Amino acid sequence: MDMTKGPPRSPKSTAVLGSVAVARMADKGRAQLADKIGEFKYGNDSGMDKATLEFLGLTADAFLEALKASPDDASLEARLKAGFKRTAQEVAQYNQSRLAPPSTPERIAMFQDRLAKWAPGRTDLKTLWDLTELDDKKTFGLA
Repeated sequence: MDMTKGPPRSPKSTAVLGSVAVARMADKGRAQLADKIGEFKYGNDSGMDKATLEFLGLTADAFLEALKASPDDASLEARLKAGFKRTAQEVAQYNQSRLAPPSTPERIAMFQDRLAKWAPGRTDLKTLWDLTELDDKKTFGLA
């Protein structure tokens, strides 16, 4: 993965473990391992990754070790499932909570500030992850 040339997958992707953000974090981790992460942040330097790692019950280093031993998403998922303690219902609840519009005053303010800067007048963007996708696309000239 070379994130100096293109963005990671959407944070909404559920391609690994059926959980949002894991596939994106895998892309960023693979880019980190290849020293091709560009301006992106991985692990504890990323709020999204930090929350995802907490949900997975892993450290950033443990996730990188799983990536080193997993050449693709299927093998990564198999490796992660071995220690994954979450039920399908917990995954669904986590996904729903992460895909919801911001609800705390701080997150609402962050969303409104970014929306005003990056996409004034857009009414179709409802979540911070919508803005993350937009930022990825704009950064790489895809929007």
